[in-house]
Amino acid sequence: MASTALEMIRGTTWQQAFIYKNEDQTPIDLTGYSASFTIVHLMTLSTEEGNITITPLSGQIDLRLDYTVTAQLRAGVYNYYLTITGPQDPVPIVDRILDGRITIKSEECC
Repeated sequence: MASTALEMIRGTTWQQAFIYKNEDQTPIDLTGYSASFTIVHLMTLSTEEGNITITPLSGQIDLRLDYTVTAQLRAGVYNYYLTITGPQDPVPIVDRILDGRITIKSEECC
């Protein structure tokens, strides 16, 4: 699992893209997968809610939060994690592929 620091500014549209890759750096096919992105004690985004889109063959996971949503968030530093869930075969595969800290800054901040 990888760890990455992220940053968001309140009151702006926040977008972040990740490409899930094999050890040889080739994209992992995410056909049939869903994803969720949790900012601990704050919120969870998901493919089901439309905040996350997956481009399966390129292994790309795109996160997006509208400025009206980020404006409501409390500034601070939070832990986050990104989880993918594979198709049921016979049970779904759930894998936490990324985690770290996300800093949410006030609109006035530089």
